[in-house]
Amino acid sequence: MTAHFPFVVLPQSLHVSELARDRPCTCLAVLATASHGKLKLQRSLGSLLNELIASKVAIGPIHSLDMLQGLLVNVAWAHYQPRPRKHTQHLHLAISILCDMRMDRPRQKPELWDVDNGKYQNGPAWNADEMRALAGAYYLSSRYQPIQGTLSSVLMRKSRHFEYTSYLYGHCEHLGQKSQFPTDKHLAYIVGLQKLIEDVDRIMTRDPANASTEIGRVKKRCAEMRASLPFSLHESPPVSMQLSLLELLISQSSLGGSTFGVDKFAEIQGISDRQSHLLEWLSTSISAVQSLISMVLALPAGEERPVSNTAWLAFYCGMALAVRLDLLAARQGPSGAAHHLRRFLDMPNTLRQIAMRFASAAGDEVDASGDRDVFHGMACRSRRLEEWYLEGLGQLQSADRSTEEDTQDYEGSTIAVASSASSGHMGATGAPSQAAGMYAPFDQDHLDTGLYYDADLDFANVLFGDSQGYSVDFEKWTTIE
Repeated sequence: MTAHFPFVVLPQSLHVSELARDRPCTCLAVLATASHGKLKLQRSLGSLLNELIASKVAIGPIHSLDMLQGLLVNVAWAHYQPRPRKHTQHLHLAISILCDMRMDRPRQKPELWDVDNGKYQNGPAWNADEMRALAGAYYLSSRYQPIQGTLSSVLMRKSRHFEYTSYLYGHCEHLGQKSQFPTDKHLAYIVGLQKLIEDVDRIMTRDPANASTEIGRVKKRCAEMRASLPFSLHESPPVSMQLSLLELLISQSSLGGSTFGVDKFAEIQGISDRQSHLLEWLSTSISAVQSLISMVLALPAGEERPVSNTAWLAFYCGMALAVRLDLLAARQGPSGAAHHLRRFLDMPNTLRQIAMRFASAAGDEVDASGDRDVFHGMACRSRRLEEWYLEGLGQLQSADRSTEEDTQDYEGSTIAVASSASSGHMGATGAPSQAAGMYAPFDQDHLDTGLYYDADLDFANVLFGDSQGYSVDFEKWTTIE
């Protein structure tokens, strides 16, 4: 599981009894996360961890590396927490520990308190475990920066709590050079890519006038980082996920508006008269989102459980976007470039595979409160998303059939008029500009953004919400006035 969150690393030689004695909070968090195959045990350990954290907050001591590492592990796999989940509260607590211990700056006594002639100016530097924890806090916090309509910091409509600094990045590079553990060489790339993701959000929300130039620089830097990776992508799931997510955000940025979200479909009205631009946007977006989805589909059977909460959030936001992109491509007609893009994405088969995969990963066990395994909830939501998508696709196909019938009626009436004219029987004629229901070039008047946003299908909180039914009305969207 370390590969999915390389910010808390324990030596293989460390015995669990020694870990429980010296770092009880970290030990409980690791055991709870790793017990994903035994639901009752995992939920019991999770509840015990919550009690330990609460007692530490109440009576202390709380400012320790043990508490910090335990909180980070608990937040990294927040979807395994017993209900009610406290991922945001625990993240805030972890960052408060970092701030109180001043781990976000060089270890030295502040000048205001320096009454010992610089005695503490060159004290011992933070150790490797502490610097990994610092990088982990930034990574988890950065995913909560503001983006309208989607995942975490860059995808979950929450404010960012911890800022990127060159000091942080420099220590990650240092850890990579020392390579105490194999995953240490991933840290600088994870932090660097997360900073690029933040840059895209900053550009789109604060500096839209220069967005094109700035996004070009981010795109160039992303390509450089991909080319310079000293390891293969399958060794670091976070780096692989970040690259796919960054490419998706870059593709979405071409329409302006928010960094990532369903409001993009409202922006399409501005390019409705430029089919080539629309197809280019669809092509880059579908390619990027397909790369994000394939990360899960390519996992060996049974390897879903070590995947971190951040990766699941990115995946579900990608899925929520993918179905909307496919329906938009389907709206362009049954042939041409959009049709080839839909074949590449293969959304019906993809949704079916995902639902089956989650169903096979879900167990039948329930915890003491009667709650099911988290993958059972994922499977239910995947099936509902599939139903939502198929209902919309069915409405489009019905519109297609209606179009064909109206076209045939129109062609038949035209032949009859032409026949009458050739026989000398002229009547009052007037060809309609368009048969009712006939496909026309993409027109914003035919777009109902309600199709692309449904509060029930907002996957920003998919791993933390309770199951609920979905209701979708596609009638307005398929009606041509």
